[in-house]
Amino acid sequence: MNHIVAQGRFGEREKAAEDMYIHQVEKEKLAALRKKLAEKMEEVDQLSKEMDNFKEGIKNHIKK
Repeated sequence: MNHIVAQGRFGEREKAAEDMYIHQVEKEKLAALRKKLAEKMEEVDQLSKEMDNFKEGIKNHIKK
């Protein structure tokens, strides 16, 4: 009986270690996705500024 209990506890520890590893991998993936999102948001902001400048240029050109 003790052998079965010991196996169960080892299995639980093994499962906990695996869960911890998976959690760490998921955290790393999430961090990478957040970084990529921040970069893309920066690109969108830059493009928005360029579009605003372009619109202003057109307005100024039309006024002349």
